[in-house]
Amino acid sequence: MESVVARRLTVYKGSTKDYEPILLISLLAQWLEGLDFFIGDKFTIICRQGELIILKSARGEGYLPKYIDFVS
Repeated sequence: MESVVARRLTVYKGSTKDYEPILLISLLAQWLEGLDFFIGDKFTIICRQGELIILKSARGEGYLPKYIDFVS
């Protein structure tokens, strides 16, 4: 059975080049390798109210279920 890992992170205050405040989430962690994420991997983030889901892309292709709209 595949294990599920939950991590608690913090949303930080960042800024644009014009010093306007923006939200910032940083994923700098060694545990990502244990979940088969490596340097150069591509991924997709699915966003819903209060929820972010990160999906690793297969062979450089973006993966989205058919019911999800892609926004770049």
